[in-house]
Amino acid sequence: MWRLSVLAAVLVAVLVPGVIAAQDFDPLRSLYIHGMPEDVAVEYANSIDTDEQLLALVPMLSSHAEVHIWPNVAKVLGVSGNPHVIDPLIEFIEGRRHGPEWSSAVYRGRLSGILALGRFVRHHGDTEAKARVMTYLSDSVYPKG
Repeated sequence: MWRLSVLAAVLVAVLVPGVIAAQDFDPLRSLYIHGMPEDVAVEYANSIDTDEQLLALVPMLSSHAEVHIWPNVAKVLGVSGNPHVIDPLIEFIEGRRHGPEWSSAVYRGRLSGILALGRFVRHHGDTEAKARVMTYLSDSVYPKG
């Protein structure tokens, strides 16, 4: 009986990795226990050829069906360093894209949006865009009035 168990374990060890590798792997739609790794996000952002393809990710931040991948989408937008993502990320953080509902998934998504703005500053060279993001972040920490 134990030989059958060993044989089954060997077959699983040999066959399962091939099955997993054969499936399409989409890092954007994957769930990461500790968040999407930075290098995966950078690689994904670098694989996007045009601004239109990058901005096609933005509507995902409005869809509650995509709430589980909001942190991944926000991170990819942030590391892209594209200045066109600033306004959509701010709208997302402030809840204008998805409404006022709160859940732990919405919280994680919005927090990822804030962190994505910080990543934008790190991955973008345009000082005017960086200054705009830094002003938004500092005004959010120290609101006027």
